[in-house]
Amino acid sequence: MNKIKEYFNLTKNEQRGIIVLLIIIILLTIAPKVIDQFIKPPWFMTYNFAAHKKNDSVSPAQNSIIKIPVNPNTATANELTSIGIPPEIAFRIIKFRKNYIFRKNKDLMKVYGINDSIYNLIAENIIIDNKFHPTPKKNNNIKNTPYKTELATKSQPTHNHIHININTADSLELLKLNGIGPVFAQRIINYRNLLGGFYSEEQLLEVYGFDSNKLSSIRNNIYIDSTNIIKVNINNTDFKTINKHPYLSYTHTKSLFNYRKIMKHFNSVNDILANNLMDSTSFEKAKYYLTVE
Repeated sequence: MNKIKEYFNLTKNEQRGIIVLLIIIILLTIAPKVIDQFIKPPWFMTYNFAAHKKNDSVSPAQNSIIKIPVNPNTATANELTSIGIPPEIAFRIIKFRKNYIFRKNKDLMKVYGINDSIYNLIAENIIIDNKFHPTPKKNNNIKNTPYKTELATKSQPTHNHIHININTADSLELLKLNGIGPVFAQRIINYRNLLGGFYSEEQLLEVYGFDSNKLSSIRNNIYIDSTNIIKVNINNTDFKTINKHPYLSYTHTKSLFNYRKIMKHFNSVNDILANNLMDSTSFEKAKYYLTVE
């Protein structure tokens, strides 16, 4: 009996060790419950995917895509591709929204490369958050003075003989065009700078909110001198600079650099199409901004 008592007779250090061990076990037991009370589980663990399941007419290939509602104004490239958007178009959306805001689902059709089939595939998984839309900033530089009245007058054509080069016009010149106010004037300039200049009047339709009716109303009063378009030298320009251009996706840029790494240089811009580095539609838009010299 004494031997049994001696067996269970613990030193103070051993007693402390047992107490610490019991405390650890208790903490490990209650920790998950405490964490659940304070940490919200990831949204995809509670999201009702069944509510967004497509009907039986969808092809098996489309059914294999995980359908997760995304906001194109804030979504990452991975989130955009998860609903069926091709990677190059996902990067194009991210570039596009740097200067423009998607206010309704149909606005995605303004992004080059999104056709009816792609839009129909992703439409039900696009969520535009109205709270995201910022309030337009007031131009504090235009005070309530006679000068403000003068600018308001300039926003309308003063005569029928206005002829403005939209590749060089500043905001005051653009204000002379019918229906072009300070907001549209700045959007045109911002997009022009992003592109490196316009080569076609139709490119104005890529400016956010600029529709065919607005283009028709100013078409007779504008012209384009494309001689000063800023071009990107695909033989020596760095990856980041090339990839910034709205018409060049990440996939396009990577293909250009892989070719340049192997062949050392491009002899002609047409080498891009000849070597299938870019689809013909994308090439026709981008070629005006590329050079090998």
